[in-house]
Amino acid sequence: ALSTPDPLCHRFGALALANLATNVTNQIKLVQEGAVRALVDLAGGLDRELEARRYAVLALANLAATTGNHPAMLDEGVLQSLFSLSNAADELSQYYVAYALANLASNPANHAVIVEEGGLQPLIALSYSDDPETHHQAVAALRGLSVSDANKMKIVQEGGLEPLVMLLRSTDVETQREVCAALGNLTLSDENKYEVAKAGAVPALLGRAQSEDSEVARQACAAIANMAEMPENQLRVSEDAGIRPLIAVMRSPYVEVQREAGRAVANVAAHHDLHEELTAEGAPQLFISFLLSPDTGSQRVGALGVHNLATDPALREPLVDMGCLEPLMSLARSEEVEDEIQRFAVLALANVGAAPHNHAAMIDEGALPLLISLASHPDEEVRQYAAFALVKIGNNAEVRRRITEEGGLEPVLYLARTDD
Repeated sequence: ALSTPDPLCHRFGALALANLATNVTNQIKLVQEGAVRALVDLAGGLDRELEARRYAVLALANLAATTGNHPAMLDEGVLQSLFSLSNAADELSQYYVAYALANLASNPANHAVIVEEGGLQPLIALSYSDDPETHHQAVAALRGLSVSDANKMKIVQEGGLEPLVMLLRSTDVETQREVCAALGNLTLSDENKYEVAKAGAVPALLGRAQSEDSEVARQACAAIANMAEMPENQLRVSEDAGIRPLIAVMRSPYVEVQREAGRAVANVAAHHDLHEELTAEGAPQLFISFLLSPDTGSQRVGALGVHNLATDPALREPLVDMGCLEPLMSLARSEEVEDEIQRFAVLALANVGAAPHNHAAMIDEGALPLLISLASHPDEEVRQYAAFALVKIGNNAEVRRRITEEGGLEPVLYLARTDD
């Protein structure tokens, strides 16, 4: 029917194929039977009837739901056919194009060719659509493409931030998920952290961080946490009144949300000027509670947060008074936690150990044998941090004698010989 000159045959033939392609088994068979070539020709035919082209794109979108069909579809030139209809006047055609591209962009193997053939501009344009279904599918495609490192900067450079930030205000939960996930992916790139914040994303993301939908909240917090790795953005979170709501979200009933909100606050805690506000809002106590969590991601966040706060001399004694020593030492001595958690835990111990007032409590808790044993840890950073901690607490003759007798002198001397 698609090979005849009759427009009605084109229309109903494409509609029939689109309906057949809603079935997974048929999707594979149709590609094997060569349907893609005919559909691509019809979809890309500027002289063909619009409705027939629209149904052809719908059929291609349905076929693209099966990842195994993607190579054959790309080989037949499906992308240019889809792009040719992306600026059609009717919303339904735009929706089908966005749907097809979202399916194709769900496969990382397609990311490079979609961008190389010019797919970003059509998707960005479709993201501005007033139709909720269309901009949802377009953003889903951008989210898929943003997984690839090579595309993160390109999406920003080609103008993808503006519609994404605009759609943070969407009331549709599915769209919110896609937008927050896309921004989370984009902000993994150091080059984008400042640009996303500059585009005004932080206030809207703070709102989404408080969503009742756990996926929206998690992705929003992750995007903020990524941006807060930059000192400029740490201040921006505070200026946008973000510290209090993020700390509130750390109490979420969902551990994956707690973890990302905690990571955002821990990164903000790297800025000394914000320690007073963080302390007033209860961040130290929450970080210590995270140290006790059975979730390893939360443990990492807690150790990072305590470490960052403990760089402040004014907070070293209060942190020990709040009970940080026992859980930090437990994580530091554990053979089951990740090396990164041990690093943060040992470095946090070194930081609180910089306060002489804390030395007696640390020694009473058994810090000396623990740190001496960690000075021989297989991980180089753990070894260095343990030696650093020994230096901090070895401020009197009796402690130095014990460090020497228990075998802690050599790691300290090694640390003294390093270039760092």
